[in-house]
Amino acid sequence: MAIAIGIIGEVAFGMWDSRIQTELRSRSNDKLGAAEKEAGEANDRAAQALKEAAEARIRAISAELELAKYRDWRRLDDAGFSSVVDAMLSFAGTPFTLAVSPIEPETTELLFRIRDALKAAGLEHQGWPQSNIIRFAEGDDAVTVGIGKGVNVRDVTITWEFSEAPTFARVGQTLSTALNAAGITAGAWGERQMPMLRPNPTLRVMVGRKM
Repeated sequence: MAIAIGIIGEVAFGMWDSRIQTELRSRSNDKLGAAEKEAGEANDRAAQALKEAAEARIRAISAELELAKYRDWRRLDDAGFSSVVDAMLSFAGTPFTLAVSPIEPETTELLFRIRDALKAAGLEHQGWPQSNIIRFAEGDDAVTVGIGKGVNVRDVTITWEFSEAPTFARVGQTLSTALNAAGITAGAWGERQMPMLRPNPTLRVMVGRKM
């Protein structure tokens, strides 16, 4: 009888111990799963933080480069100047006018550098025919150029009256190509110009801030 009771007790204890071990394993697995989840979330947060830091750095660098682009002056160096002159020689005698907006040291310097290259190639500079003009005195050479009131000019814009395309289109496109090759962003196209400009058609060269 005592032996039987002992056996029953051992079986019962074994069953109880098995349940305890199962419960402990279950709790351990739950804790392990929770710990692994927390670790994964922590890794995700760390990765997200690194990603956000990298993106912030990229934005900062992009902003710095953008500012540097605006701080750096466009310069038509001697090599670029010569290449523009060479490209425009075949258009000697073509009349052109100049405009600048806004009037700043950088835009004005570039304007006159382009003017000098065109004159060296034999093109003829004419004064701006509109009322919104400014007169620059440079030694013996007084230059009248337009100022774009309310006009948002970007880079170097070269235009001509649509009806005068046979005369000016190739000239403007050649100048645009030469300036771009020299590192000065420029575009050229025909447009419907203001009536006051039509009686005296010219190639219009307008210099604004760089994009």
